[in-house]
Amino acid sequence: MRFAGGAGAQPLIEALQILRELNATGTRHVPGNAPTRSCRPAWDALCAPSDGNDSGP
Repeated sequence: MRFAGGAGAQPLIEALQILRELNATGTRHVPGNAPTRSCRPAWDALCAPSDGNDSGP
């Protein structure tokens, strides 16, 4: 399924593409440059762990 949207939706569409690639390759490492603007504040710790470890809590 492909998603489309205006300029404001671009970060979310980019994040969906990254998730699609991770799923296709079986990879669990999210790239450091993954867009996080669409993350809700309650998810901040999961989107950008404060310990510098990008593999999640």
